[in-house]
Order: sequence, then structure tokens, then C-alpha cells
Amino acid sequence: MLLLSADAEPEDEPETRLIPPEILHEVLTHAHDRLPPRTRTRLPGRIGTQMLDETIVGLAERLVPLNWKTERDCGFPYLVAPCGTKQVFVYLGDGNTGTAGRVTTRNGKGSHTHRRVAINGHQHRMNFAFQSADTTNARQARRTMVLLIHVDAEEIRSELSTPVTMNGDFISEWSQRLRYEPVQIVDETTEVSTEPLRSDADDDDFNVPVRRRTS
Repeated sequence: MLLLSADAEPEDEPETRLIPPEILHEVLTHAHDRLPPRTRTRLPGRIGTQMLDETIVGLAERLVPLNWKTERDCGFPYLVAPCGTKQVFVYLGDGNTGTAGRVTTRNGKGSHTHRRVAINGHQHRMNFAFQSADTTNARQARRTMVLLIHVDAEEIRSELSTPVTMNGDFISEWSQRLRYEPVQIVDETTEVSTEPLRSDADDDDFNVPVRRRTS
């Protein structure tokens, strides 16, 4: 699984090394395999939530040994990079995820996402970012990145992107998008549903189970 470069900015820790492509490939494949077979390309609300759960748990299992940390914001789980100044949330994206097309989140986001994106937008406009995890209020001012994933009948597309603007409850603009090579999947189901996911307006009901990796 290779990473497709896209408008990378100079960084103290290059975004291309944040989530290694081979780790993401393994995590997405495993997460998809654990979904009920006849819903793997439909992802109705609760199955979409399961895909997110499986993805973030899988990432945590593989990245925490690499000095990442897991934290929660009002119950919503996310990952903090070893540098301490960047945090990664996992969302489902629309059909343009992982492509050159204009992408947005598949479902609306709530006040906590609005706050995080506003901080990103301010830092982007001011060309400013904290360089040390020990800076006062550094946790509140971390750069928020979003791992967007989208599943269709043939592949799982993903990208690690930095949101800076929202249109209503949907992220609409990104300062940087780093697209990964798609993960090819084989699935007997060809039906693709457009059923929307549940709202996460409060960002506080996304409960990730903790389990020990077995393989």
C-alpha cells in the first residue's frame, strides 16, 4: 500500500510518516473482514460505526507501541502522534475520499468538531502551529487531522487530511490531503446503500471497546 503525495507542507514530523501505509492497509483490511458479510459495502448506520470502531482500535493496537497515545474528547476516541502536537480522528468520508475530487465527511459533525476545525483554520491562516507538546494549552491547540475512509463494492479508499473549514455540520475545506493507495477487497455483495449514518452531533456516544490483539 503506497501513499500518494498531495500538497505536503514542511513539518517537524512529516504527515507522510504519521500513519505508515502498511499499518493502515492491515488495519482497514482487518476492520472490513470483521463486518457482517452482507453489509460490507452498504455500511448502514450501526455497521458504519462498527467500521470506525474496528479501525481506531486496530490503529491503537499498532501505533501505541510506536509511542502514540490514545485520548478521548467528551467520550470520542482519537490518537495523538508521538510529537504531541497532532491528533488524528477517524471519520467516514463521501465517495470522493481518496480521490482528487472535492471531499467531505459522510455524516454531520457536532460542536466539538467545529471547535477543532476552527483552531486548525486559525493556525492555517496565521501560518502558526505549536512546536512543543509542553507549550501552555498545547493540547487545546493541537493540529487536528482526519483519517477519512470510504468503502465501496471493490475497494477501501482513505486519506489523512487537515480540515480548516466547515459548511454547516460538514467539513468542506482542507489545507492538506494525503491520499493512500486503495485497499482492494473481494466481496460477494455488490449492493451499495446511500443510507446516512447516525448523527454524532454531540460526539460523545462513540464507545470503542478495548480488546487484546490476537494476531
